[in-house]
Amino acid sequence: MITETQARTAQQSLAGGWIRAVRWSESLGSTSTEAMAIARDRSAPDSGLLVVAQRQTAGRGRGTNTWFSDEGSLTFSLLTPRLSLDHETLPRAALAVGVALCEACDDAAAGSGVGLKWPNDLYAEGKKLGGILIESPGFRPARLVVGVGLNVTTSVDQIPAAARSRATSLAAQTQGEIDPVALLVAVAQGIERRLTGLIGGEPDVVRQWQRRSVLGGRHVALETPEGRVRGVCREIDAKGRLVLETPRGTERFVSGSVVSFV
Repeated sequence: MITETQARTAQQSLAGGWIRAVRWSESLGSTSTEAMAIARDRSAPDSGLLVVAQRQTAGRGRGTNTWFSDEGSLTFSLLTPRLSLDHETLPRAALAVGVALCEACDDAAAGSGVGLKWPNDLYAEGKKLGGILIESPGFRPARLVVGVGLNVTTSVDQIPAAARSRATSLAAQTQGEIDPVALLVAVAQGIERRLTGLIGGEPDVVRQWQRRSVLGGRHVALETPEGRVRGVCREIDAKGRLVLETPRGTERFVSGSVVSFV
């Protein structure tokens, strides 16, 4: 979706923040795979980098999931500088990124009503709008690779049939035009702002995430390594865990995939 010229414009707009370079490709398998390779190179500069692809052919989601993208999709990965994220703070990084994405979408498409499905999906009107994948090479202090796939002007007709009824785009949620460069810049700046606030002890990330959660009070089916769990979603707690009221009582989950919610 982002052309080479637009990528240069975005880099100019991001000057003065974390991101010192924007690496653009017409086509990549996965922007996150590219960013992770750079992150593992200990000789690489310790500064933020944005890896942007006009087209992504092998986008990755959580686990073995893949991410469909076409010319209407915004696909990029942000490699952060080294961050002072301790064991308690790191799990909340995904919450901070999710809130930043929603805020940027609100700015780009007023009234879009973007919400969050734990742990890493963006939803609008009950349909999937985008996804987030956060990875780290495991060094300390941590560098994070924040992968984002967002359906901006994606044609729903081009989405694989199995997912078509469950997907939407940002353009479908608004009547106005969406500036892809402004959206990319807003997302990158928002991620920087929210992660910086998280490191500084800013208290409202969890509260903002809870406000946007699409799961609150819903009957949820959660796929875990131990099997499927069903319960009512009570909240996302201060550590970013999903809290379900199940037949066994109140349970908290660090990871898993929500396969349905009603």
